[in-house]
Amino acid sequence: MARIVKYFSIVSAILIGLLVVGIVIKTAPYRELNAWNRDVTARLETVRSMPPQGVGQLQWETILRWTQIAFPNVFFNPDYIVDETSFVMFKRQLADRLNKDIDVETIAWIWDQLAIQGKNGAEYSRKYRSVAPFGECQLDVNGKPFDNVRIADNLVSNLVIEADEQTDGHETADRPR
Repeated sequence: MARIVKYFSIVSAILIGLLVVGIVIKTAPYRELNAWNRDVTARLETVRSMPPQGVGQLQWETILRWTQIAFPNVFFNPDYIVDETSFVMFKRQLADRLNKDIDVETIAWIWDQLAIQGKNGAEYSRKYRSVAPFGECQLDVNGKPFDNVRIADNLVSNLVIEADEQTDGHETADRPR
């Protein structure tokens, strides 16, 4: 009986070890991509207090924040990278650009690349890009990209009027129809 327990323990330990090794190997690309996303985000954070000439501090912070958010959203999974060879080249070019002065043109280039490199990059860029292709900022008064402004938020709600609130067909400012 003791021999069976010992044999079972050894086999169990080997199987658990193989499972752990398999998980580590399988998740390596995900962990590597996540670490890269964190590195890019951290590098962009270092220039937050240094807006380029002609860009206000709040505007610059907003542009950087939307760009930082974009990386893990576009590159959240290695399977969502369009072409691995092109992506490796993009990572090298990005590293070079991030080691120089980061300006609005750099951010515009990043958004162009996000649209090309990620399978959902073009759609994400269309919705959330805060810098136009030539560097001009596309932000509303609240610091949100224009394409991301929810028009419905500015409309009167579709409030259902209760029976005791019925009007004679005329709307008032405090009671929408």
